[in-house]
Amino acid sequence: MSGEAKKIQKNLYLQPTLFGDTLIGQIFNPEDMKQMCALHVSSNAIQNDLKSLWEIDSLLMPNESPEMKPSDTLCNFGKELTITNNRYECPLQWKSPKMRETLGNNFEVAKKRFANLEKRFKHDESLFDRYNAVMKEQIQAGIIEMCSDECFIGYVMPHREVLRDSSSSTKTRIVYDASSKSGTNASLNECLVSGENLNPNLIDVILKFREHRIAFCGDIARAFLQIEVTKSDRNYLCFLYYKNCDKTLPVTMYHFNRHCFGVTCSPFVLAATIKTHIKKYKEKHPLAYEMLNESLYVDDLFYGSSTIQDAFTLSSDAVSILKDANMNMRKFDTNSKELKNVWLNSNSDIETNEHSDNHLKVLGLVWNNSDDTLGIDLHSLLSNLNENECTKRNVLHTAAKLFDPSGFISPFLIRIKCLLQELWQLGIGWDEVFTGQIKENFQNWCKEIKDLQNLKIPRYYFPDQIVIDNQDIQLHVFSNASLKSFGAVAYLRYKTSKGKFQTSFVISKSRVAPIKKLTLPRLELMGAIIASRIVKHLKGIFKDIKKVFCWSDSTIVLHWIKGSASKYKQFVANRVIEIQETTDPISWRHCSGKHNPADLLTRGLSSRDVITFIKWWHGPEWLRDAENLWPKVKEFENELVNSEVTSEYKSCVIVSSAIVQEKILDPGKFSCLRNLLRVTAWVVRFVNALKRKNAEKGPLTSDELTNAEMFWVRITQNDSYSNEITCLKNNKSLPRDSKLLCLNPFLDSNGILRVTGRLGKSTHLSTFEKHPIILPSKTKLTELLIWDSHKRVFHSGVSHTLVQVREKYWILKSRQTIKSVLSKCTICKKFNSSPGTQVIAPLPDIRVEQSAPFTIIGVDFAGPLFVKDTNAKQYILLITCAVTRSVHLELVGDMTTDTFLPAFRRFISRRGLCSVVISDNARTFKRAELEIKRIWNNLNHPDVKNFYSFNGIKWQYIVERAAWWGGFYERMVRTVKTALRKTLGKSCLTVEQLLTVLIEIEGMINSRPITYVGSDTEEPTALTPAHFLLGKRITSSPSVRLHLDSNLSSRKCLIKSFNYRERLMRSFWTRWKNEYLLNLRSAHSSLVKNSSPFKVNDVILIKDDHLPRNFWKLGRIIELLPGRDGKVRACKVKTESTIIKRPVQLLYNLEIQD
Repeated sequence: MSGEAKKIQKNLYLQPTLFGDTLIGQIFNPEDMKQMCALHVSSNAIQNDLKSLWEIDSLLMPNESPEMKPSDTLCNFGKELTITNNRYECPLQWKSPKMRETLGNNFEVAKKRFANLEKRFKHDESLFDRYNAVMKEQIQAGIIEMCSDECFIGYVMPHREVLRDSSSSTKTRIVYDASSKSGTNASLNECLVSGENLNPNLIDVILKFREHRIAFCGDIARAFLQIEVTKSDRNYLCFLYYKNCDKTLPVTMYHFNRHCFGVTCSPFVLAATIKTHIKKYKEKHPLAYEMLNESLYVDDLFYGSSTIQDAFTLSSDAVSILKDANMNMRKFDTNSKELKNVWLNSNSDIETNEHSDNHLKVLGLVWNNSDDTLGIDLHSLLSNLNENECTKRNVLHTAAKLFDPSGFISPFLIRIKCLLQELWQLGIGWDEVFTGQIKENFQNWCKEIKDLQNLKIPRYYFPDQIVIDNQDIQLHVFSNASLKSFGAVAYLRYKTSKGKFQTSFVISKSRVAPIKKLTLPRLELMGAIIASRIVKHLKGIFKDIKKVFCWSDSTIVLHWIKGSASKYKQFVANRVIEIQETTDPISWRHCSGKHNPADLLTRGLSSRDVITFIKWWHGPEWLRDAENLWPKVKEFENELVNSEVTSEYKSCVIVSSAIVQEKILDPGKFSCLRNLLRVTAWVVRFVNALKRKNAEKGPLTSDELTNAEMFWVRITQNDSYSNEITCLKNNKSLPRDSKLLCLNPFLDSNGILRVTGRLGKSTHLSTFEKHPIILPSKTKLTELLIWDSHKRVFHSGVSHTLVQVREKYWILKSRQTIKSVLSKCTICKKFNSSPGTQVIAPLPDIRVEQSAPFTIIGVDFAGPLFVKDTNAKQYILLITCAVTRSVHLELVGDMTTDTFLPAFRRFISRRGLCSVVISDNARTFKRAELEIKRIWNNLNHPDVKNFYSFNGIKWQYIVERAAWWGGFYERMVRTVKTALRKTLGKSCLTVEQLLTVLIEIEGMINSRPITYVGSDTEEPTALTPAHFLLGKRITSSPSVRLHLDSNLSSRKCLIKSFNYRERLMRSFWTRWKNEYLLNLRSAHSSLVKNSSPFKVNDVILIKDDHLPRNFWKLGRIIELLPGRDGKVRACKVKTESTIIKRPVQLLYNLEIQD
């Protein structure tokens, strides 16, 4: 740029540059900006989550993810946290200070969304009342306040209501959308960091919640709203609402004084603030600190104790500690009536849950505190369950609704996981409907869900039992696997005051077997991995566990675990090392498959069986007996076990100096001779360099490629003709059964078999032409050589390719081999393949059943014809009777729907209402069908409606581009055109003259014979279509008048005349059946007798008469359309851009037939 910019008007400047003056600045006002909302949905994340169900690398327990070091955000958080008016205050967690400047202006978006909210307020007064009550309450509490226009920085959070029916206190929650943005500008959430997840592990909270005899829960009231936002950041939390909460007043701007729900950093701020606060009380209230640190999940507390006094002390301390942070821990509930009475009768600040219905939500589960049992939360699932929507999306949606972090119903859930994997393997789309056995399995699974309402799991591990010795509590983990899934289940074993042993279910984990097939022992090892990780996890939670036992029914896995990992292959070694590090190999024992409860994980159970199966909830029966009655520890030395164990041993490499001819590469992995030879040549060059020979440098030379080719020739000949080569090396005759005997082969100086031949004295031929190299017919090298020769002759035929091959090689059964290889050439198949064929179809019933003329018709257009003087175009609407072969011709000005419908009405008025119309797929006919249906639907009289619903016109379309499907009317088009051509010649007529000629041709065609015309004078006149219309040929002389008795009354005369006509028509129909219809039963002898095979997913070429063959479109068959006889006569084809239907005669199959 050069020079200063000159101001032209507000926000618009003229800037001199090297290329001339240029306008810069803002040329529109923000008020004039058009806002666009776009939704981009990506299923990649869902796909990845779904794949993790069966991927080997995603087997970590929830707390076994790689540990994260405290980030800078967490380290600096304590410095930012201050206390103002006895309340914690901290700023928003910006990614960097500069992010405040990048925040976009989304005022128009927020304004439009609030306008939509206002519309909802007008239609639902109760919604406004609920909304307004929340707003007033938050204003009074100082959570929000109105702000002046000067404070507005441009960003506004839209908001909406969320109803929470399950909440006993706050039914309405207003959620704010801090992810809203305008255009490419950044949203507030994009400028903030979400921070680390400081909440305790959800499964750990549940496991500890079940550990205590007396359990209690509570939550922090409006936890997010108890932490102040630094004043400098409050203007970034603006939103729109009515001034003074009066909807008659204008909308104004409010902002939050506290951290609110919907801002991405709020969960981190809450967790970090609580953890920072409770550290102050670690020494004063160590047990309360431990409880809040490990069992407070977001704002919900779930914990317990062994005595009433301890439980009361813990709950009181928790309330007191959080009260110091201006947070109210409330809604306490418990399974103990005594504890609840203590809460109510004490003078403490503990606020009990007065709205409890004995069914409380515990981290996705349902806790019935009256009988102290846990269950699965089915409320949301049963209210939205749709077992008839059989799509992968609905299957995943339904499965995800069943939240079971502890694995209580794993045998039931593993069935739907396996079904999801099956849908994945079939490649079914998210919204594609599946059928068959998979559909039946899914629907049966859905029907069983309601039975889970009866599931009651004791919350306490030791229900109604007094454990006499905590030191005797044992952990037992069982693992198992099948080809479909693997997993493990854990139990606690304890001794009661009565001296008996009892067991309790703790946790289970199951996984779907990976798509990449593993052997059953390796899958059993994966189950053992899960078992070892469960042991490691539970030992960190239950401090009283002193003995651990791991059980498996796989003797092979037990051998691996108790052996040395260093001698196994990498897959087994890595997993054995982990198992040996987390568990003691001595603790692993064998149990039979029928006693292994983990077996239920791998084969699945119905919901009723899950509830009632004692083995699932308590383990095998002998686990409740004394240890001396357990399965004995024994050694396994059978051959099967040893062979499986040793199959995983590492192989050792022995290097010797003997020269062995080996295939250094697999030619079967190459599809091109050039690539095979080049790779081989590079490998040989590399080996020579290692041997310190004089290796070539730079690009490959022709000699290196020739040597590579001869290398593979020698290997191929040694594989196929080793006996012949041995005989020739020893100067012996070939065996009599040798295939090479007739070729009189010999070995050249390089040890390659060649044909002797009779051209050895020729001086004009090369060595390869005089003595070609012998190759067998069915080898990969032979196939690659043929492909290479075929490409060199530009995909010419078998003979040309054979000539090219024989310049160097003599292939046994060469012509047959080349023909077999070339049949797989997709390029040649594209140009040489034949169209599909099919045997002639039987005539439809509407063609062979007696019906009145023009009841079943075919419709088509013909033309154009040019009119004299005006030179305008005229067209012929041809209507043909499918039964009597009569025709009706109408002259029309064009082929539009508006012209067709009046002509069709004229036809109906003269010939009567038809029942079936058959036509091609012209737009005129399709629009006409819609118009006719609309007319019928507009007739309101019941009698008329009943008549037309019974006699309504049914329109049938033939498949696109299959004109011969409408052959009965297409033949009449040709007949009419022939008559016009011969009659008119080069004449040009007026409209009246053309109409006259057309009707005369109609009469002539309707007078043509449709039965055999005999030479015998006694034979009756040939039957014509006119006989069914008029009772005689149109062009015949007037018939003799029926003689009637003059004494008869006119009524009787009419009856007698009618009866005569009836007999005459019956005679015509009898002749139609015997002379016309029976002649149609035989098909032409020249028609095909065999049909072309087409299958779904076949790739085909679609014929197009208007394009050369190399421009025809490719398609894939997605559905076969059989005809009346069940034979495939058309296909639904998916092309690059659309889905079309085509007859098989226009499809060229490109699939390679085996």
